[in-house]
Amino acid sequence: MDSPALQNQRIALYGFGREGQAVYRFLRQHKITPLCILNDSALTVDVDLPVYTGEQIKTQLNQIDILVKSPGVSLYQPNIVAAQQAGVRVTSLVNLWFAAHPNAKTVCITASKGKSTTSSLLAFVLQQHGVHAVLGGNVGTALFDLPDNADVYVIELSSYQTADFTGQATVAAVLNLFPEHLDWHGDVARYYRDKLNLLSQAQTVVLNAADATLLAHTRQIHKKLYFNQAQGFHHDDQHLYLGAQKLLSLTELKLVGGHNLSNVCAALCLAQTMGYPPQALLTHVRAFCGLPHRLYDLGKRHHRYIDDSISTTPQSVVAALKAYPQQTITVLVGGYDRGLDWQVLADYLPHNPHVHAVITMPQNGDKIQRCLQKYAHAERRLWASNSLAEAVQLAQRITPQDGIILLSPGAPSYGLFDNFQQRGQAFLHHSGLK
Repeated sequence: MDSPALQNQRIALYGFGREGQAVYRFLRQHKITPLCILNDSALTVDVDLPVYTGEQIKTQLNQIDILVKSPGVSLYQPNIVAAQQAGVRVTSLVNLWFAAHPNAKTVCITASKGKSTTSSLLAFVLQQHGVHAVLGGNVGTALFDLPDNADVYVIELSSYQTADFTGQATVAAVLNLFPEHLDWHGDVARYYRDKLNLLSQAQTVVLNAADATLLAHTRQIHKKLYFNQAQGFHHDDQHLYLGAQKLLSLTELKLVGGHNLSNVCAALCLAQTMGYPPQALLTHVRAFCGLPHRLYDLGKRHHRYIDDSISTTPQSVVAALKAYPQQTITVLVGGYDRGLDWQVLADYLPHNPHVHAVITMPQNGDKIQRCLQKYAHAERRLWASNSLAEAVQLAQRITPQDGIILLSPGAPSYGLFDNFQQRGQAFLHHSGLK
């Protein structure tokens, strides 16, 4: 749906955060004035449009032609399903941007884990190589706020954004696939379908050959390229290879954790797919510092504090723990409950005694406690807290001197913090480092 198709239509924006505001600016630049804004709560920014909340949303959905929905608003919300059935066309910033930029060279990256790091790494190494590459989407800048003259658009997309994706990526990559965001998608099968919808029209598809679930769900896709297979970019626990050639070791990276070797494999494979010489990018790979709130070392004061606030799945908690195999760790977990299974952490803990303790936090702390009960056994290794502040205080008391206190919640921050950044800042505050 391009801008001419939006002319003379009754348009509502549902959600007015970063993406909603970018869509608003795009529409006004094209002399299109939306009818209204729909939002689940009162807005904290001023806007020259009527704003409807609560029960008013359903009424307004019956009076529009096009709904531009922000990612956080579920496509499967009953009001939206009913509006679509009544003929309302539902779209998104991502779809509008792709319609407005049909000739853009795009690399779209999605995953259940690792998409932000891989996208940021790819954009960084291309920029350092002299390519006019820009980063946007779910991480970084809203697409309509990016320049129109970039050589390459590196676009990270969440499952919220891929669910109704109608664009055509030059290259589309899926790094891994396991259950996430079930509260938004409804069930695992729909989540997988929505995530993989990104691949439906892509010119080239890049997949992780080491992910059995991903491979099983992409058998019907032709012309696939792979990373993490022996003849291409792959890794063991300590080194990255191109075929039989060793390219670099984990100790050469500023990134922490063996899982990041897979992210590097993906980024180099994507660079190669686009025609850039991957070996020429290795110096830039070594220089990449990673992302705030993703295994970010805050410093040391009696204990070392690691901020992994961006962690929103049990699998990412395990990846964080694996990043420090030789160090004593107390890990803080818990947040908004999306119905995910914590068995992967329960399976990891008994065989990894470097995890000194697990401290659970609201809102799903009780659920995690029940899943991890066997881990506690005779020792007091499983604790409960009522807040992040209490969890940090407890960790400081029970963690051996020079041990690590790791915030890796494995759950979103909804209902407790505005976002994972605020949660990470709170962790820094409670640590006493600043």
